[in-house]
Amino acid sequence: MSVDATNWKFYKSGIFEGDCRDDYHNHAVVAVGFDYAGNWKIRNSWGESWGEEGHIWLKPGNTCAVMTRVDGAV
Repeated sequence: MSVDATNWKFYKSGIFEGDCRDDYHNHAVVAVGFDYAGNWKIRNSWGESWGEEGHIWLKPGNTCAVMTRVDGAV
């Protein structure tokens, strides 16, 4: 799947609170799960030193366009 990761650079932990678009794609990622609140757990390719051991949490729904393109194309 692909997302708008424009403002993910400084993400450390928790649910991502930064700005992102739901109609723009610039980075390929893998959805690996979700929690009871429906937040998405996304694996990134920037290494384990980024975010939560290489992962980011996104709010439910189409946050950062996570649900728009799931074919793996960027």
